[in-house]
Amino acid sequence: MREITNQTYIRFRSMTALPRLVWLVWLAIFLDTLLYTGVLPLLDEIGKAEQLHDGRLGLILAAYSFTGVFACIPFGLASDRWKPRPILVGSVIGISAGGLVVAAFPSPTGIMIGRALQGLASSALWTAGMAVVSEQAGPARRGQAVARIYSAASAGELTGPVVSGFMFERGRWGISPYFGLAAMLGGVLTRGLVRHRRDTASPVAEAPRAEATSPARGGWVPLVANGALSWLLVTIYASMLLFTPLLLARRLGFSPAEIGLTFVGWNLVTLVSQMGVGSWADAVGWRQPLWVGVMVLAVGLAGLAGMQGVGPTLGMLALVSCGIGLASTVVTSHFSGAWEARRPAGTGLGTAFGVANTLWSLGFLTGNAVGGWLLTQWAMEAIFWGLVGLLVPFVAGVGISLWVKNRVGGVVKI
Repeated sequence: MREITNQTYIRFRSMTALPRLVWLVWLAIFLDTLLYTGVLPLLDEIGKAEQLHDGRLGLILAAYSFTGVFACIPFGLASDRWKPRPILVGSVIGISAGGLVVAAFPSPTGIMIGRALQGLASSALWTAGMAVVSEQAGPARRGQAVARIYSAASAGELTGPVVSGFMFERGRWGISPYFGLAAMLGGVLTRGLVRHRRDTASPVAEAPRAEATSPARGGWVPLVANGALSWLLVTIYASMLLFTPLLLARRLGFSPAEIGLTFVGWNLVTLVSQMGVGSWADAVGWRQPLWVGVMVLAVGLAGLAGMQGVGPTLGMLALVSCGIGLASTVVTSHFSGAWEARRPAGTGLGTAFGVANTLWSLGFLTGNAVGGWLLTQWAMEAIFWGLVGLLVPFVAGVGISLWVKNRVGGVVKI
């Protein structure tokens, strides 16, 4: 009992002793996700009011990720070359400016321009921010570090849709008040980053682990496979951000506020899965939690394709959010470790997360834009089955890798 109590105390102390810059990064990503997800429960209402087809709604979401496709790697190289604080300050200013554009011009064109500006600034935030947090944690706790960053995104996703949905229904000014208030929060956060003078602190002490996430052998093939799975997971996640509010509004007749409340449940499940999977992957290696994650995701998508009714639909959405939370956290952590083991000269974690976030931007662009176009061609249920088919090779590949590792009774470094 005393040992358990000591371990709990040490874990609590490690959280409270995090450098202030890490907490500022957490708040910045929380703000970014507040602005990104605020539009989600309003998509169906925007489409009706502006007479937009589903493909145009997909483009409204995709505007955020379009700029990130080109900006993430340059921002990663910059964060390796210079200190991260100026990059973080500029990113928060850009994110707040994007929110102000949406608040001032709440038309489809204004929303797209504001989201494109936010996406450009978000590329700098996620790239430099994740590099800072990972450096503070060290290789042995990188899974927990990535999970901590994702918990900020989940907290924003938890708050944004429900607040924007209720403000839209209860207010008289559409979406402008929500985005204006969020942008004001960005101003407060910018002041905190400007006043913070220290860029780094001593890394957290590393602990032994069962399997390193920075594999030393295997060439570039595992890294490419990891990148492909990362892109697919983000594509599925981004498409679900488009599909879910439309599914809830059209299949179940949910209002914007009810859609926002559903996203609360969605993101609670994601947050819980992300909080646990970092320590799980650090303890046993990446294969087991990744395989469980992609399996749960595939089952949830198949259930959405084949089931009807409020209960089954919400249950399958919970499985999808759990699977995405588990798999995406593990695959991002493993990608940074794999890159670090093979990185070209002169590059560091900033470049690694720049490449990873480029894949994320491509996934968001594919999921939002192509997902919107697919909705004009096929039924949503057919698209779900297609996503399950894309996951099957990865379920098999990770499962075989896990079986081989357990079979030989040791660590297979890929």
